[in-house]
Amino acid sequence: METTTPSARVTLWSIAAILLLFGCALRIVPWTSFNGMSYDESWYRKYLLALDRDGLTTYPDICAAYLEDGKDERTIAKVPPMRVLFVTGGWLWKRAAFGDAAPADLNAGADPRCDPALISLHRVATFFGCLGLVFAWIFARRLFSETEALAVLALSATSPLLIHTSQHAMIDGVSGTCALLALWTLWESMKPNAQRAWLFAFGGSFALLVLAKESAFFPAIGCAALMLVGNRVGFGRADRRQWFAAILGGLFALAILSIAAGGFQSMLDVYLLLVRKAQSLGYAQRTGDGSWSRYLVDLMILTPAVLCCALGGGFRALRDDRRALGLLVFVVVTYIVMCNVRYGMNLRYTTIWDFPLRSLAALQIAALVARLPHRRMFFAAAIAILCALDLAQYRQFFVEHRLYELPTEDLLRAESILK
Repeated sequence: METTTPSARVTLWSIAAILLLFGCALRIVPWTSFNGMSYDESWYRKYLLALDRDGLTTYPDICAAYLEDGKDERTIAKVPPMRVLFVTGGWLWKRAAFGDAAPADLNAGADPRCDPALISLHRVATFFGCLGLVFAWIFARRLFSETEALAVLALSATSPLLIHTSQHAMIDGVSGTCALLALWTLWESMKPNAQRAWLFAFGGSFALLVLAKESAFFPAIGCAALMLVGNRVGFGRADRRQWFAAILGGLFALAILSIAAGGFQSMLDVYLLLVRKAQSLGYAQRTGDGSWSRYLVDLMILTPAVLCCALGGGFRALRDDRRALGLLVFVVVTYIVMCNVRYGMNLRYTTIWDFPLRSLAALQIAALVARLPHRRMFFAAAIAILCALDLAQYRQFFVEHRLYELPTEDLLRAESILK
C-alpha cells in the first residue's frame, strides 16, 4: 500500500493534516455533557491554588499536609500531590493565561467551567491529548507504511477514551501520552545505528512518565520487557545504554519528586499512604476489582469494533507480522501486571494501550482487504466505519449518559444491558 509519488505524498500529508485538526477539534471543542468537578479534579485544583498562592517552595508543605491528613484512619484515599507534571503544568498554564486571577467561589455555586485553576488543568490535559495524536502519527509512520499510519492516526483521533480524558482535567491522558513517547523513543534508540539523541530522548520521556503519575510502573515494566526480548520480536536490540537511560531518567524524576516532597522519605511516605488508603476505599472495593478479563470486558463495551480488530491483529502479529509484535508484547506484559492490582482496575488506566491496540486494528484491516480489488478504497471505508462507530460510542457514553468515571456497571447501564 506504500506510495511514493510526489502527488501521492501531498495527498497523504493533506489527509494527515485534516485528521490531526479533526482529532484536536474533538479534544478541544467541549461536547461532553458532564460539566461538574470530580473528586480527583477538586484535589488537583487545591494543589494548584496552593502553588498559585505561595509558589513552588510550598510543595513540601502540601505533601506534609497530605501526610498529616492521612494519619486520621477515618480519612479516605485522596489524590497524591506527587503527580508533579500535571499539577505544576496546570499552575504554569494558569500563571501564563490568567495571571493573578482569583479562583471562582465554587462554594457559592459558581460554575466550575469558569474557574481559572480548573480551566488551566483542563487545558493541560487537552494539550497532552493533542500532542499524543502527533506522537501517534509520527511513530506509526516510522513503524508502518504511510497509508497504515494514516489509519492509525484516524483511529487514534476518534478514540472515545482519549477524547474523554482530554475533555476534562484528567491525568490519564497525560500519562498515556508520556507512555507513548517513552515507547516511541525506546524503539528509535534500539534501531541499528541509532543516533545518541534518541537515548537522551528515551531517558527524558521516562522521567516525564515518572513525574506524571505513580502508575508509571506499568509502562516501565512493558518497556523493560521490550528491552529484554526486543531483538527476538523484531522491536530492536537493546544494550546497557537503554537500561542506563531509563535508570538515569527515573532517578532524575525521583530527585525532583524528593525535592518537591521535602525529602526522599516524605515522597515514599506519600506513595505508601496512597496505597494503604486506596485498598480500604469503598468506591475502589466496589468498582476496581474483578477477574483477569476485566479490562477486556470494559474495552469490549466501550470500543468493541476496534478491540475485535485488534485481537485479530494480535494473533496475526504472532504469526507473520513482526512490525507489531513488539507492541503486542508491551500490551500483554502490562496487562498481566495491571489486572493483578487488587482494587486498582480502571478503564481510564488503559490509555497506555490505545496506540498499540489501534495499530493492531489498522494492520488487521489492511490484511483483510489486501487481496481485494480497489483495496485502498475498501481500506479507507473500513477505517472510516471504525471511526464512526467509535464516535457514536463516545456520544452514547459521554454525551447522552454523562459518564465521568468508568466502572463496568455504569458502562453496562449506558448500553442498556443493566436497567
